[in-house]
Amino acid sequence: MASALISVLEAIRHFDSVKPVTPRWIALSEAVGLRTSEDVMIRRSLPEMDVAAIDGWATSASKLSGACRSKALPLPEASKRVDRGAPIPSEYDCVIDCEHIIQKGQHPWALKAMAAGEGIIKKASLCAEGDLFLEAGSRITVNAAINGTACGIGKVTVRRPVVDVISNSRGITAANDRLMPLMGAAIRAFRASVGSLSFTAGNPDELASLIQASSADVIATVGGIGVGPSDTTLEGLKKVCDVKFHGVRLNPGKNLAFSMIGEKPVYSLPANQMEIMAINSVLTSAFARKVFGRDPKPIANRQAKLLDPLPGGKCETSIYFGLVKEGKIQIMGSSNMRPAEMAAANAIVVVMEGDRHRRVGEAIFYLPL
Repeated sequence: MASALISVLEAIRHFDSVKPVTPRWIALSEAVGLRTSEDVMIRRSLPEMDVAAIDGWATSASKLSGACRSKALPLPEASKRVDRGAPIPSEYDCVIDCEHIIQKGQHPWALKAMAAGEGIIKKASLCAEGDLFLEAGSRITVNAAINGTACGIGKVTVRRPVVDVISNSRGITAANDRLMPLMGAAIRAFRASVGSLSFTAGNPDELASLIQASSADVIATVGGIGVGPSDTTLEGLKKVCDVKFHGVRLNPGKNLAFSMIGEKPVYSLPANQMEIMAINSVLTSAFARKVFGRDPKPIANRQAKLLDPLPGGKCETSIYFGLVKEGKIQIMGSSNMRPAEMAAANAIVVVMEGDRHRRVGEAIFYLPL
Protein backbone atom coordinates (compact mmCIF):
# COMPACT_ATOMS: atom_id res chain seq x y z
CA MET A 1 0.00 0.00 0.00
CA ALA A 2 2.92 2.38 0.65
CA SER A 3 3.56 2.89 -3.09
CA ALA A 4 -0.13 3.64 -3.67
CA LEU A 5 -0.41 6.45 -1.13
CA ILE A 6 -1.46 9.78 -2.60
CA SER A 7 -1.36 13.28 -1.10
CA VAL A 8 -4.31 14.93 0.60
CA LEU A 9 -4.61 17.43 -2.26
CA GLU A 10 -4.58 14.61 -4.83
CA ALA A 11 -7.33 12.87 -2.90
CA ILE A 12 -9.43 16.05 -2.88
CA ARG A 13 -8.98 16.39 -6.65
CA HIS A 14 -10.42 12.90 -7.10
CA PHE A 15 -13.65 14.17 -5.54
CA ASP A 16 -14.18 16.31 -8.66
CA SER A 17 -15.86 13.26 -10.21
CA VAL A 18 -18.65 13.50 -7.62
CA LYS A 19 -21.84 15.12 -8.88
CA PRO A 20 -24.15 17.03 -6.52
CA VAL A 21 -27.13 14.99 -5.38
CA THR A 22 -30.51 15.78 -6.89
CA PRO A 23 -32.46 18.35 -4.85
CA ARG A 24 -35.54 17.07 -3.04
CA TRP A 25 -38.52 18.66 -1.33
CA ILE A 26 -38.50 18.43 2.46
CA ALA A 27 -40.43 20.17 5.24
CA LEU A 28 -39.03 23.59 6.10
CA SER A 29 -38.87 22.56 9.76
CA GLU A 30 -36.52 19.69 8.81
CA ALA A 31 -34.29 21.83 6.59
CA VAL A 32 -32.57 23.89 9.31
CA GLY A 33 -28.83 23.91 8.66
CA LEU A 34 -29.22 23.03 4.97
CA ARG A 35 -29.09 25.38 1.99
CA THR A 36 -31.83 26.09 -0.49
CA SER A 37 -31.22 24.69 -3.98
CA GLU A 38 -33.52 27.24 -5.61
CA ASP A 39 -35.17 30.54 -4.73
CA VAL A 40 -37.82 30.26 -2.01
CA MET A 41 -40.91 32.38 -2.61
CA ILE A 42 -43.43 33.66 -0.07
CA ARG A 43 -46.70 31.70 -0.18
CA ARG A 44 -48.85 33.89 2.07
CA SER A 45 -49.07 37.68 2.30
CA LEU A 46 -48.44 39.19 5.73
CA PRO A 47 -50.53 40.38 7.23
CA GLU A 48 -53.38 38.72 5.39
CA MET A 49 -55.61 41.67 6.32
CA ASP A 50 -55.22 45.03 8.06
CA VAL A 51 -54.25 44.43 11.69
CA ALA A 52 -53.60 46.55 14.77
CA ALA A 53 -49.96 47.54 15.20
CA ILE A 54 -50.52 48.38 18.88
CA ASP A 55 -52.89 47.75 21.75
CA GLY A 56 -55.50 50.48 21.60
CA TRP A 57 -58.81 51.59 20.17
CA ALA A 58 -59.85 51.04 16.54
CA THR A 59 -61.68 54.12 15.38
CA SER A 60 -62.13 56.70 12.61
CA ALA A 61 -59.37 59.30 12.20
CA SER A 62 -61.76 61.91 10.78
CA LYS A 63 -63.66 62.00 14.06
CA LEU A 64 -60.54 62.93 16.08
CA SER A 65 -59.41 66.03 14.16
CA GLY A 66 -58.14 68.62 16.60
CA ALA A 67 -57.91 66.29 19.61
CA CYS A 68 -55.03 67.07 21.97
CA ARG A 69 -54.22 66.92 25.69
CA SER A 70 -55.89 70.28 26.28
CA LYS A 71 -58.87 69.38 24.14
CA ALA A 72 -60.01 65.78 24.56
CA LEU A 73 -62.58 64.45 22.09
CA PRO A 74 -64.89 61.49 22.67
CA LEU A 75 -64.31 58.43 20.53
CA PRO A 76 -67.20 57.53 18.21
CA GLU A 77 -69.66 55.09 19.77
CA ALA A 78 -68.64 52.39 17.28
CA SER A 79 -64.96 52.50 18.33
CA LYS A 80 -63.60 49.13 19.43
CA ARG A 81 -60.91 48.06 21.92
CA VAL A 82 -58.33 45.88 20.10
CA ASP A 83 -55.11 44.06 20.91
CA ARG A 84 -51.98 44.21 18.81
CA GLY A 85 -52.31 41.90 15.80
CA ALA A 86 -56.11 41.85 15.87
CA PRO A 87 -57.89 42.20 12.49
CA ILE A 88 -59.21 45.70 11.74
CA PRO A 89 -62.62 45.79 10.00
CA SER A 90 -63.00 48.16 7.04
CA GLU A 91 -65.10 50.70 8.99
CA TYR A 92 -62.02 51.66 11.06
CA ASP A 93 -58.98 53.40 9.60
CA CYS A 94 -56.68 53.93 12.63
CA VAL A 95 -55.81 52.61 16.07
CA ILE A 96 -55.11 55.07 18.85
CA ASP A 97 -52.72 54.00 21.61
CA CYS A 98 -54.21 53.50 25.08
CA GLU A 99 -51.76 56.04 26.51
CA HIS A 100 -53.59 58.72 24.51
CA ILE A 101 -56.97 57.72 25.93
CA ILE A 102 -58.68 58.88 29.13
CA GLN A 103 -61.91 57.59 30.58
CA LYS A 104 -64.76 59.95 31.34
CA GLY A 105 -67.39 57.87 33.01
CA GLN A 106 -67.80 54.76 30.86
CA HIS A 107 -66.61 56.39 27.65
CA PRO A 108 -63.05 56.76 26.19
CA TRP A 109 -61.83 60.20 25.10
CA ALA A 110 -58.90 60.85 22.76
CA LEU A 111 -55.99 63.16 23.68
CA LYS A 112 -54.41 63.01 20.23
CA ALA A 113 -55.46 63.62 16.63
CA MET A 114 -54.95 60.62 14.32
CA ALA A 115 -54.20 60.17 10.63
CA ALA A 116 -55.77 57.45 8.51
CA GLY A 117 -53.62 54.30 8.66
CA GLU A 118 -51.88 55.26 11.90
CA GLY A 119 -51.58 52.37 14.34
CA ILE A 120 -52.42 49.87 11.61
CA ILE A 121 -50.27 47.39 9.68
CA LYS A 122 -51.78 47.34 6.22
CA LYS A 123 -52.58 44.11 4.38
CA ALA A 124 -49.48 42.62 2.62
CA SER A 125 -47.29 45.50 3.84
CA LEU A 126 -44.76 43.14 5.45
CA CYS A 127 -44.57 40.75 2.53
CA ALA A 128 -46.69 39.73 -0.42
CA GLU A 129 -47.36 36.33 -1.93
CA GLY A 130 -44.80 35.71 -4.66
CA ASP A 131 -42.07 37.90 -3.10
CA LEU A 132 -38.57 36.43 -2.71
CA PHE A 133 -37.97 34.98 0.76
CA LEU A 134 -34.57 33.27 0.38
CA GLU A 135 -32.20 33.19 -2.58
CA ALA A 136 -30.91 29.87 -3.88
CA GLY A 137 -27.91 28.77 -1.84
CA SER A 138 -29.05 30.51 1.35
CA ARG A 139 -28.54 28.67 4.63
CA ILE A 140 -31.81 27.92 6.41
CA THR A 141 -31.55 29.10 10.01
CA VAL A 142 -34.01 28.53 12.84
CA ASN A 143 -35.07 32.16 12.39
CA ALA A 144 -35.67 31.59 8.67
CA ALA A 145 -37.74 28.48 9.40
CA ILE A 146 -39.94 30.31 11.91
CA ASN A 147 -40.54 33.29 9.63
CA GLY A 148 -40.95 31.10 6.56
CA THR A 149 -43.67 29.10 8.28
CA ALA A 150 -45.50 32.37 9.04
CA CYS A 151 -45.24 33.20 5.33
CA GLY A 152 -46.94 29.94 4.36
CA ILE A 153 -43.78 28.12 3.25
CA GLY A 154 -44.26 24.46 4.09
CA LYS A 155 -41.53 22.82 2.00
CA VAL A 156 -38.28 23.80 0.34
CA THR A 157 -35.94 22.10 -2.12
CA VAL A 158 -32.55 21.20 -0.66
CA ARG A 159 -29.72 18.83 -1.33
CA ARG A 160 -29.74 16.38 1.55
CA PRO A 161 -27.96 13.17 0.55
CA VAL A 162 -29.06 9.81 1.89
CA VAL A 163 -26.10 7.69 3.01
CA ASP A 164 -26.18 3.90 3.32
CA VAL A 165 -23.55 2.60 5.77
CA ILE A 166 -22.02 -0.87 5.50
CA SER A 167 -19.79 -2.33 8.22
CA ASN A 168 -17.27 -4.69 6.63
CA SER A 169 -15.11 -5.50 9.64
CA ARG A 170 -14.48 -9.19 10.14
CA GLY A 171 -16.34 -10.48 13.20
CA ILE A 172 -18.35 -7.28 13.71
CA THR A 173 -22.12 -7.71 13.79
CA ALA A 174 -25.03 -5.54 14.89
CA ALA A 175 -24.80 -7.19 18.32
CA ASN A 176 -21.18 -6.19 19.08
CA ASP A 177 -20.78 -3.05 16.92
CA ARG A 178 -19.64 0.22 18.51
CA LEU A 179 -19.00 2.43 15.49
CA MET A 180 -22.34 2.59 13.68
CA PRO A 181 -23.94 5.06 16.14
CA LEU A 182 -20.89 7.29 15.74
CA MET A 183 -21.13 7.03 11.96
CA GLY A 184 -24.79 8.01 12.12
CA ALA A 185 -23.97 11.03 14.27
CA ALA A 186 -21.19 12.10 11.88
CA ILE A 187 -23.46 11.77 8.85
CA ARG A 188 -26.16 13.87 10.49
CA ALA A 189 -23.51 16.42 11.54
CA PHE A 190 -22.74 16.87 7.84
CA ARG A 191 -26.51 17.55 7.32
CA ALA A 192 -27.02 14.29 5.43
CA SER A 193 -29.50 11.58 6.43
CA VAL A 194 -28.80 7.97 7.28
CA GLY A 195 -30.34 5.33 5.01
CA SER A 196 -29.72 1.66 5.80
CA LEU A 197 -27.16 0.17 8.21
CA SER A 198 -25.77 -3.22 7.17
CA PHE A 199 -23.18 -5.68 8.48
CA THR A 200 -21.17 -8.14 6.37
CA ALA A 201 -18.76 -9.41 9.08
CA GLY A 202 -15.96 -8.96 6.55
CA ASN A 203 -17.45 -10.85 3.60
CA PRO A 204 -16.27 -9.16 0.34
CA ASP A 205 -18.94 -10.81 -1.81
CA GLU A 206 -21.71 -9.61 0.52
CA LEU A 207 -20.15 -6.14 0.53
CA ALA A 208 -20.17 -6.03 -3.27
CA SER A 209 -23.79 -7.21 -3.35
CA LEU A 210 -24.92 -4.56 -0.86
CA ILE A 211 -23.13 -1.82 -2.81
CA GLN A 212 -24.87 -2.89 -6.02
CA ALA A 213 -28.28 -3.02 -4.32
CA SER A 214 -28.05 0.39 -2.61
CA SER A 215 -30.42 3.12 -3.78
CA ALA A 216 -28.83 5.79 -1.57
CA ASP A 217 -27.01 8.85 -2.90
CA VAL A 218 -23.76 7.88 -1.17
CA ILE A 219 -22.40 4.63 0.25
CA ALA A 220 -20.03 4.66 3.22
CA THR A 221 -18.19 1.51 4.26
CA VAL A 222 -16.50 1.09 7.64
CA GLY A 223 -13.61 -1.23 8.42
CA GLY A 224 -11.58 -3.75 6.44
CA ILE A 225 -9.76 -1.09 4.43
CA GLY A 226 -6.17 -1.52 5.70
CA VAL A 227 -3.64 -4.03 4.35
CA GLY A 228 -3.90 -6.87 6.90
CA PRO A 229 -5.31 -10.36 6.31
CA SER A 230 -8.74 -9.36 7.64
CA ASP A 231 -8.98 -6.27 5.45
CA THR A 232 -11.39 -7.40 2.71
CA THR A 233 -13.09 -4.14 1.74
CA LEU A 234 -10.77 -3.41 -1.20
CA GLU A 235 -11.46 -6.91 -2.54
CA GLY A 236 -15.20 -6.26 -2.40
CA LEU A 237 -14.89 -2.79 -3.93
CA LYS A 238 -12.90 -4.07 -6.90
CA LYS A 239 -15.68 -6.52 -7.77
CA VAL A 240 -18.21 -3.78 -8.56
CA CYS A 241 -16.55 -0.35 -8.34
CA ASP A 242 -13.95 1.78 -10.03
CA VAL A 243 -11.50 2.35 -7.17
CA LYS A 244 -10.05 5.86 -7.56
CA PHE A 245 -7.53 5.61 -4.72
CA HIS A 246 -6.68 3.51 -1.68
CA GLY A 247 -4.44 5.14 0.91
CA VAL A 248 -3.60 8.77 1.63
CA ARG A 249 -0.44 10.35 3.03
CA LEU A 250 -2.33 11.47 6.13
CA ASN A 251 -1.31 10.69 9.71
CA PRO A 252 -3.55 9.58 11.32
CA GLY A 253 -5.95 8.66 8.54
CA LYS A 254 -3.96 6.74 5.93
CA ASN A 255 -6.58 4.03 5.49
CA LEU A 256 -9.15 5.67 3.23
CA ALA A 257 -10.46 4.54 -0.14
CA PHE A 258 -12.67 6.33 -2.63
CA SER A 259 -14.55 4.55 -5.41
CA MET A 260 -17.36 5.09 -7.88
CA ILE A 261 -20.07 2.65 -8.89
CA GLY A 262 -21.50 4.32 -11.96
CA GLU A 263 -22.08 7.91 -10.83
CA LYS A 264 -22.50 6.98 -7.16
CA PRO A 265 -19.59 7.60 -4.75
CA VAL A 266 -18.42 4.95 -2.31
CA TYR A 267 -16.44 6.33 0.63
CA SER A 268 -14.52 3.70 2.62
CA LEU A 269 -13.33 4.53 6.14
CA PRO A 270 -11.26 2.51 8.62
CA ALA A 271 -12.82 1.14 11.80
CA ASN A 272 -10.73 3.40 14.00
CA GLN A 273 -12.32 6.35 15.73
CA MET A 274 -9.24 8.59 15.70
CA GLU A 275 -8.57 7.93 12.02
CA ILE A 276 -12.21 8.69 11.21
CA MET A 277 -11.97 12.00 13.09
CA ALA A 278 -8.80 12.97 11.22
CA ILE A 279 -10.21 11.96 7.83
CA ASN A 280 -13.48 13.78 8.50
CA SER A 281 -11.72 17.02 9.39
CA VAL A 282 -9.55 17.14 6.27
CA LEU A 283 -11.12 15.01 3.54
CA THR A 284 -14.75 14.16 4.35
CA SER A 285 -15.64 17.86 4.57
CA ALA A 286 -14.22 18.41 1.05
CA PHE A 287 -16.06 15.33 -0.23
CA ALA A 288 -19.33 16.44 1.39
CA ARG A 289 -19.16 19.88 -0.23
CA LYS A 290 -19.04 18.18 -3.65
CA VAL A 291 -22.05 16.02 -2.77
CA PHE A 292 -23.96 19.14 -1.66
CA GLY A 293 -22.90 21.08 -4.77
CA ARG A 294 -21.01 23.71 -2.79
CA ASP A 295 -17.72 25.44 -3.55
CA PRO A 296 -14.54 24.27 -1.79
CA LYS A 297 -13.22 26.17 1.21
CA PRO A 298 -9.88 26.34 3.07
CA ILE A 299 -9.10 23.32 5.23
CA ALA A 300 -8.54 25.56 8.29
CA ASN A 301 -10.10 28.96 8.91
CA ARG A 302 -9.28 30.20 12.44
CA GLN A 303 -6.03 31.35 14.01
CA ALA A 304 -4.33 30.99 17.39
CA LYS A 305 -0.78 31.37 18.71
CA LEU A 306 1.24 28.25 19.43
CA LEU A 307 2.16 27.35 23.01
CA ASP A 308 4.30 24.47 21.69
CA PRO A 309 6.60 24.08 18.69
CA LEU A 310 5.04 22.25 15.75
CA PRO A 311 7.05 19.98 13.42
CA GLY A 312 6.91 20.64 9.70
CA GLY A 313 5.30 18.29 7.23
CA LYS A 314 7.92 16.33 5.29
CA CYS A 315 6.45 13.35 3.47
CA GLU A 316 2.84 13.40 4.68
CA THR A 317 0.07 15.59 6.02
CA SER A 318 -0.16 15.33 9.80
CA ILE A 319 -3.12 15.92 12.08
CA TYR A 320 -2.64 17.26 15.61
CA PHE A 321 -5.31 17.68 18.26
CA GLY A 322 -5.14 20.81 20.37
CA LEU A 323 -6.74 22.89 23.08
CA VAL A 324 -7.54 26.51 22.18
CA LYS A 325 -8.02 29.02 24.98
CA GLU A 326 -7.86 32.84 24.89
CA GLY A 327 -6.33 32.93 21.41
CA LYS A 328 -3.59 30.40 22.18
CA ILE A 329 -3.36 26.73 21.24
CA GLN A 330 -1.69 23.89 23.12
CA ILE A 331 -0.78 20.90 20.95
CA MET A 332 -2.00 17.79 22.78
CA GLY A 333 -0.91 15.03 20.43
CA SER A 334 -1.56 13.16 17.21
CA SER A 335 -2.23 9.43 17.14
CA ASN A 336 -2.57 7.10 20.15
CA MET A 337 -4.06 9.76 22.42
CA ARG A 338 -5.92 8.77 25.55
CA PRO A 339 -9.74 9.08 25.46
CA ALA A 340 -9.70 11.78 28.18
CA GLU A 341 -7.23 13.82 26.12
CA MET A 342 -9.36 13.43 23.03
CA ALA A 343 -12.41 14.55 24.95
CA ALA A 344 -10.63 17.72 26.07
CA ALA A 345 -9.41 18.66 22.58
CA ASN A 346 -11.38 21.43 20.87
CA ALA A 347 -9.26 22.00 17.77
CA ILE A 348 -7.43 20.22 14.97
CA VAL A 349 -4.24 21.53 13.37
CA VAL A 350 -3.43 20.33 9.86
CA VAL A 351 0.26 20.36 8.89
CA MET A 352 0.35 19.88 5.13
CA GLU A 353 3.14 18.13 3.26
CA GLY A 354 6.03 20.55 2.84
CA ASP A 355 4.92 22.94 5.60
CA ARG A 356 7.83 24.38 7.63
CA HIS A 357 8.50 23.94 11.33
CA ARG A 358 6.53 26.39 13.49
CA ARG A 359 7.94 28.05 16.61
CA VAL A 360 6.29 28.92 19.91
CA GLY A 361 4.29 32.15 19.58
CA GLU A 362 3.65 31.82 15.86
CA ALA A 363 0.04 32.09 14.66
CA ILE A 364 -1.35 29.01 12.93
CA PHE A 365 -4.67 28.09 11.38
CA TYR A 366 -6.83 25.45 13.01
CA LEU A 367 -10.23 23.78 12.70
CA PRO A 368 -12.58 24.01 15.70
CA LEU A 369 -14.00 20.69 16.90
